[in-house]
Amino acid sequence: MKMKKKVLIFVPHQDDELNVAGDLIYQFKSSGKRVYVAFATNGDYEFQARTRMKEAIHALSIFGIPKDDIFFLGYGDTLNGTGQPHIFYAEKETVSPAGHTYTYGTQYCDDYAMTYDKCHHPYTREAYQNDVTALLCNLRPDVIFAVDYDVHADHRMASLSFEQAMGRILSLPDLNYHPIVYKAFAYTTGFNAENDFYGLNLQETKKPIRGRVSHYYPEQDLFDKSIYSWSVRTRFPIAKEDQKHFLSRCKLFRAFCCHQSQSAGFHAAQVLNSDKVFWQRRTDSLSYKATINVSSNPSDAYYLTDFQLYNTTDIDAEIPSFNAYLWQPDENDSERKINFFWKDGCMVKQIILYGPLLSTITVSELSITLDDEVMLAGPLPACGKPLIISLKSPKHIHSCEIKLLKVKEGAGISECEFYDSDWQKNKILPPYIKILHNDNFIYNYYVLQNTTGIQLSIYQYECTGPIRFKIIGDTNGCYLSDDGFLNITDMTDKIRVAAELQSNPAIRDEVTIQKIRPWKMKILQYLQYLENTLLTVWLRLNRKYIHLRKKYINDI
Repeated sequence: MKMKKKVLIFVPHQDDELNVAGDLIYQFKSSGKRVYVAFATNGDYEFQARTRMKEAIHALSIFGIPKDDIFFLGYGDTLNGTGQPHIFYAEKETVSPAGHTYTYGTQYCDDYAMTYDKCHHPYTREAYQNDVTALLCNLRPDVIFAVDYDVHADHRMASLSFEQAMGRILSLPDLNYHPIVYKAFAYTTGFNAENDFYGLNLQETKKPIRGRVSHYYPEQDLFDKSIYSWSVRTRFPIAKEDQKHFLSRCKLFRAFCCHQSQSAGFHAAQVLNSDKVFWQRRTDSLSYKATINVSSNPSDAYYLTDFQLYNTTDIDAEIPSFNAYLWQPDENDSERKINFFWKDGCMVKQIILYGPLLSTITVSELSITLDDEVMLAGPLPACGKPLIISLKSPKHIHSCEIKLLKVKEGAGISECEFYDSDWQKNKILPPYIKILHNDNFIYNYYVLQNTTGIQLSIYQYECTGPIRFKIIGDTNGCYLSDDGFLNITDMTDKIRVAAELQSNPAIRDEVTIQKIRPWKMKILQYLQYLENTLLTVWLRLNRKYIHLRKKYINDI
């Protein structure tokens, strides 16, 4: 029997599974994959663990996820700066704000430690990271969607611990495991993104910019640093069940409403966009299997291949505070070099180097020697952005020497990656294309009555090459140019437009485009306003009921 491909959603709190992954959970489940969801904490800061667990199980059941595929690591829910040390600092057993010192479960589900180790684990940083490592090793998911470095201390803990666990696993010599990994922000591109659901068409997830959203979220400061360039984000289409004009008809909204204790339904309109955005972390770097020597500070050489690009000593800081998490040559080291050796050799096409998150360039020039071929490169970009070196053709090598030639204070490298291809080999998530208008994923797309034309473009996921546009069926007086400009001056009815990759016509997308008359648009706007008003009243009453129940009955 053929094994189902496995997908893991790893998040800190109950409701973050929707903020991070949205309806991708439903899409993967519907396509025959086995979807696991793991929560690092019990969500027990304000509400009882049994309440948060029950809500999560109920929400995920809407997507068809059975309780047996939902895991709770059982650690304490903590806010920033509570006055109690966060588990991030806990070398010895610590007490959570809810008063617990060991992982625990409820009648709904055991904690994960009890499931695999037959005992509860202490609230320590090491135990937390060991449980994340065990979760990944035991499940061996093919695809992982994990939370990234949000403002919340628990989110930061989950993000860093996941990366540390992944680094451990990738460095194991006998474990040939290289999952597809995507990370996402639960707040700035989800829970607190722009509230732009209602309109003629769903809008794309917008780049977080100060002043655009109602609150400032410090993780916005990470954008355009490290891997977080908006132009290289990965975008996934949403399910047909959420391509609606009305929130109440969306499956994702119904899932959000299950998280009553968090009043999560209020945020569904912010999470639900025409796309879902992530940043990929490749796990197929050849550096994990290399022997590494450095010219100084050998105890820090592990930074170069530990999968982690940055770290912090202050998990609670409102504005992200990062330390020098990298290999730095000693100030008396005149060689400043790193040597990689592969016993059986390897094929290399691309080299990616990351520096510190400093705002200045610290390495202005370096040399890279592949066996006996020397090339100059640099500078190593500021703000931890990657230096990508692509070879004209793949080269079989046994060694690589990286030497920092011109450096300033703070110089060093946080990660070295070697790849044999432009993107990670991926048989789980097939390549696709998606038709865009104004950088927005479109599905059933409305345009105003007086629109004469629209320029279509294409988003390509793990495929490249020319695209062929065409109108399917009756043209209805429309004309479509080779470059995707659609003339709809004389359009009398809706039309179907398709796009396909010329080298592989099976990779295609198809959308509907139609004009809307002013009176129909006004009716739609009125009905959306009416729904928004009624849903807001209902959600507020429900929130009031939940908090009164908590205050006076204390049974949740």
